[in-house]
Amino acid sequence: MLKVILSVFVVFLHGQLFLDVSPSVSHFFVNGLFRIAVPLFMLINGYYLLDALETRKFTSWAYRPLQAYAIWSLIYIPIWLPDCINKSSLYFCIGRTVFFGYFHLWYLPGLILGGAIIFHLRHRNKFLSALLALGLFIMGTTIEYLPIIQSNLSTKAGDSIILPNWINRNFLLFSFPYMFLGYFIRIFSLETRINISTFSAVGLLSVLLFFLEVAFSYTSSMTANGFDMYFTLPLVCSFAFLLTLRAGKIASDVDLSSFHLSKIANGIYFIHPLFLILAATFTKSTFSSSIFAATAAFLCSAFLLRSKRLSFLLA
Repeated sequence: MLKVILSVFVVFLHGQLFLDVSPSVSHFFVNGLFRIAVPLFMLINGYYLLDALETRKFTSWAYRPLQAYAIWSLIYIPIWLPDCINKSSLYFCIGRTVFFGYFHLWYLPGLILGGAIIFHLRHRNKFLSALLALGLFIMGTTIEYLPIIQSNLSTKAGDSIILPNWINRNFLLFSFPYMFLGYFIRIFSLETRINISTFSAVGLLSVLLFFLEVAFSYTSSMTANGFDMYFTLPLVCSFAFLLTLRAGKIASDVDLSSFHLSKIANGIYFIHPLFLILAATFTKSTFSSSIFAATAAFLCSAFLLRSKRLSFLLA
């Protein structure tokens, strides 16, 4: 169920759910709460990656997201290829889109390559690997803050830089650190070792610090393209994930109901941009289009799950 909720968060994020209500309210959801979705996806995948590493089935593990990436990249070609054709740097645009992924599909190459790094580090010192992951995360988040830093240092009004998301939201600076965090939690069984009072205190503090950081990003007025990376986000994601583990709400894909929910979550994630595009043809309300896209993507995913011929689309 957690994965389904996170997938709906992604729909609301891309649909800018509350932009019609208030820019500030929208920011605290779109660039705040909903931003925990993809990091948590990565963390969950890193947590269960250990199963594939221990059974020497990493290739099989990587095949599913690779297959999904190939299929959905082809489905979205009519959308992203014309955009590339209209640009002067056609081949660069195509190469970047194929390697990093179109729009939301960047998650899949990030997942595969992030997992590949962990695979190659599996016999290395875990704490040195953790330092590597932490260093890469800090680098990526610092890049996220560069427009704010540059704007504050510049003496010219309106003088700011705009960086494309793929520079820091990629397998190396985003996916690998979060996946390794989940992997680290698993290999040291942190969910069973943390004292409940300490866990609660640190968790609540992390949530408070996260929303303070979200507030800072809002006051900086540098979030027109979204704000993906926060320094406090790993703390919040760890707290949410460990809380869910302790409550016993996450099961592996061996459990049939969990397997079906996981498939539906995949479908919502992959399909929803199509319904957001459709909604834009009949409503200008971001709230209405977001609700429509989330509902339609859920129903479509449920249909695909029951279809023997089309269920492969849900990875």
